[in-house]
Amino acid sequence: MTPVDRSQPPLAPHHGGGLASDFPSAAAVELGQALVMRSTARSYVIKGPLATRMGLRGTRPSSDVDLLVHPDDLDSLSGYLRTRGWIPRPEDDEDNVFPHHSTTYFHPQWPIDIDLHWKFPGFSLEPSEVFVRLSKHEEISEMAGLPVRHLDRTGTALIQLLHALRSPWTDVAREDLAVLASVLHEHEMKAICSLSSECGSLAPLRPFVQEHFPTIAADFTFPPIEEEWIVRTTNRSSASIRLVNLYQAPWRNKPILAFKALFPTREGLAANNLSAREADPAQLRRMRRARLVTFVRNLPAAITDARRTLKGLTRHD
Repeated sequence: MTPVDRSQPPLAPHHGGGLASDFPSAAAVELGQALVMRSTARSYVIKGPLATRMGLRGTRPSSDVDLLVHPDDLDSLSGYLRTRGWIPRPEDDEDNVFPHHSTTYFHPQWPIDIDLHWKFPGFSLEPSEVFVRLSKHEEISEMAGLPVRHLDRTGTALIQLLHALRSPWTDVAREDLAVLASVLHEHEMKAICSLSSECGSLAPLRPFVQEHFPTIAADFTFPPIEEEWIVRTTNRSSASIRLVNLYQAPWRNKPILAFKALFPTREGLAANNLSAREADPAQLRRMRRARLVTFVRNLPAAITDARRTLKGLTRHD
């Protein structure tokens, strides 16, 4: 791995401890990227402004810093952020339908989040092995006057594709896929597919490659899609994911899963509304009622998604 010069002056007050309330998010993202690079943890900045700089993403603003972290260095980087005032966001893990793959940190005086990904959805190999294989595509660029480690164009395009193909129904994903289809050349797509095959993520790329690069698709044998990817890509809401989980759970577990969905914990509510962390009992009851109303309103669409998922899983079997 290319060494990074860390003999730089502090990049922000209190070494990442706080910014002015009106500090622009775009500048904060660049500072945040440089901030995490001061840690000794093995990590790469992914997505965001660096992908835009490479022409692999539109020019929309970013609201967070995304990092791919070697699993063995996750605790080190988490501790580094905590000592600088960053706090883990509460998680609503959708009843553990998916293995956790990231932790999000926020800072009361920063307008952005920092997402630490130790596993990136779409890769089927062990996260540490994926990191090692991607590290062969390392590059270094300057952000906020400091060196920032990231993946080269091939690695960045692969991450962008997996991220967009995970939720292809969204406007942002459609925009990103259109950009990638228009800017990637055939030789680049072949290199992306080769890297994807090495990292166990070729199956998710199949629809994109077959549609936009059919001659390249003919050169590769796409493995079967994994169940986790089917669930991720056929559900548009946490409600439908909970329905799938409820359907698949043993009968003895169904009551507790239903109760947890209808009466979320303070932590679960805080995942979408940080004020729940300090809410009194009456406020929590109102939040739970509001969540229940939203669930009922979205139930028809959630049932449709859940049926689509279960049908896909049946075909997979």
